[in-house]
Amino acid sequence: MRTTPARAMRRTTMARTRMAPSTGSTAFRAVGGAGRGIPTSLPSSMAAQDTSGMAPPRHPVATQQTPREDEPNLYNIPPHLSATYRPMPWYVHSFIGAASLAVVGRRTISHWIQQGSVQFVDWTVKKTLVFLLRYVILWSASHVAVQEGFYPPSRVTTQSLADTATLPSLLSHYETITPISTARAVNHRVPIGVHSIQYTNLKNNKYAAIYLHHGFGASSLSWLPVLPSLVDRLGARVGMAHDAPGFGFTDRPDADSVGGLKQYRTENSVGIGLALLQNALKREESCFENGANVEEEGAVGKNLAIFGHSMGAKAALLMALSCSVDEKLRLQPRLVVLVAPALEGVTLPSRRRKESKAEIPDNISGVRKWLASFWIVWRKIFVDYPFRYVLRRVVGAKNFWRNGLSQAWGDPKRLTDSDVLRFQWPSIGKGWERGLISFARGAQSSDDAQLLRDVLNLPNTTVLLLYGTKDNVVTVNESVLQLLKSNFPTVKVLRMEGLGHDPFEEDKEAFVSELEKLI
Repeated sequence: MRTTPARAMRRTTMARTRMAPSTGSTAFRAVGGAGRGIPTSLPSSMAAQDTSGMAPPRHPVATQQTPREDEPNLYNIPPHLSATYRPMPWYVHSFIGAASLAVVGRRTISHWIQQGSVQFVDWTVKKTLVFLLRYVILWSASHVAVQEGFYPPSRVTTQSLADTATLPSLLSHYETITPISTARAVNHRVPIGVHSIQYTNLKNNKYAAIYLHHGFGASSLSWLPVLPSLVDRLGARVGMAHDAPGFGFTDRPDADSVGGLKQYRTENSVGIGLALLQNALKREESCFENGANVEEEGAVGKNLAIFGHSMGAKAALLMALSCSVDEKLRLQPRLVVLVAPALEGVTLPSRRRKESKAEIPDNISGVRKWLASFWIVWRKIFVDYPFRYVLRRVVGAKNFWRNGLSQAWGDPKRLTDSDVLRFQWPSIGKGWERGLISFARGAQSSDDAQLLRDVLNLPNTTVLLLYGTKDNVVTVNESVLQLLKSNFPTVKVLRMEGLGHDPFEEDKEAFVSELEKLI
């Protein structure tokens, strides 16, 4: 029988599944990087059970990526893709320089040709400076044009990465999610393609799930190094994190469509997280129905631990509040961990911004709708497109992420290549710049202090605030600590010496160990 590429790929996938070690720690891998995950290894109690209740992956493609040695759950960016502007060959530089010189000095060259000899041109200092200025401008413009046309950073859709099994992590999933309404907003329930990371350990019985929200400029990959340790050592069946709209590899809706800007707000991101949680718990229940650890089901209940970093702290609080009031989820937020929280009225000053009017309202027509559309076109041409290009140039620089993260880390010497890569990966996503601009346009001020009070009033919910002493982004000084002590006395505070804004990435072991001691 002739072996087709598809058949050979399936055999490779089956062989890898058979060779996977049978351990208690189970990582859900989306084969091909998309769809609902299937376990790479199963507990012994499930080895002989039928797992037909679990949905198969949508893209059964065998991955050809090799995990990094220093971070086994992270892949390198494929060689055919580049997150930065690629270097131009020396001969291209030489051609640009020679062509620019020929264009700027064409009059002198023409004079030499007419005279039949090369003659010294008696230039004044002013003429010389004008010549050099014209040359530099033309050379720079030509260099940028050639670089943009032939050596730009890669931009690919998440779907193409999923189809070719080149998503950034062994734990990556990509699936279409319909957000659930939150405690403070009724979402439009518009389906959106969401990238997330998921890790499971079905033998744990303290928490049904741990959910993590990332900060500004980051993605779910920020939690990748610490996710397995949190799940295994804190005792959760599943740990999850997703890319908020506007970041990472989650789809970027058209913000200028009706209701489009609302999809970039925190409420919608939390709704996505609630839907992902609901799906994960359904998969867990299907495992129980197939006979896996049934005796432990009652011990787990629906306890939930929620983490939020920086900007994600508000999302963590809103998720805790939403879980407590949603009877369908039946989840009890027992632990809320706020890491370097960027909360207005708590660790940051309160800011009042007006509701954004940049999107087309639902109920206008005629001249008003035409004017609104004209404004959007004007804004895109003179604001959005130039800003996108500036972002592309800045972020596409070779050392942009390393230099930026060095400022956020408490000790820049702790910064590794894998740390940089986790932030660099999402910048190859198509529409990366547009998503960031849409998120910024949709940002709103909020009463985060009241949200924190509401969560503290929930029964049996512990709130922990964790910060690094060398955090230069969200500084927790004596005045902030005094505010917490007077206004939120039940909040537990954990201080981590020598660490910066991302303590869970800077020192994973210290982060988890301190949590274990306190919890």
